[in-house]
Amino acid sequence: MADKDSHIRKETDGVFEEISGSKDFTGNTIEYAITTDSSQGFQYTGNGNKFDACFGTSYEVCGENLQKDGQPGKVIRAINGNIVIEAMGGDIVLIGNNIRLKARDGSGEITLVANSQVHTQAPIVNQKGTVSNSLMTNSTSIAANAVDTAGGIQNTSGTLTDVTQGTFLGGLIKVLQKFKKWLECGG
Repeated sequence: MADKDSHIRKETDGVFEEISGSKDFTGNTIEYAITTDSSQGFQYTGNGNKFDACFGTSYEVCGENLQKDGQPGKVIRAINGNIVIEAMGGDIVLIGNNIRLKARDGSGEITLVANSQVHTQAPIVNQKGTVSNSLMTNSTSIAANAVDTAGGIQNTSGTLTDVTQGTFLGGLIKVLQKFKKWLECGG
């Protein structure tokens, strides 16, 4: 053991260093840390942060002996703040029997943003909501063996060449204004 002031213990074989009470490189007090000679390890700081350093695959196995249906094998909960998962040089792959994304808040949203494409493939694709908007800057294609459209009050289609027709103009302007608001909020 090192002296009382430093709270640093080095194993005699030099494999790891155990630290408590010292300052880390950001000036935070280290409550407890273990660091190996290759700079891998973990650290708990006095301000409540935890850091892990693993230069290979970080692999965790849990839930093997769960007996109850619905009992989680792993829970990550942020009481406040966001949860961020980053794969700076790779992909994020979620695999499970079912995958559910839920926005809990009444005004919550789920946003998908992709620079190339968003691809959905399943035997059945369902959507349910109050309002559905779709606006493409180039084209939209819909194809199937059978295509049905129905409107409880109205079922309208048209082309921009219809702008010259007075009866359609008001409806078109209304639709374009609706999409403008939608793009400003959701885009």
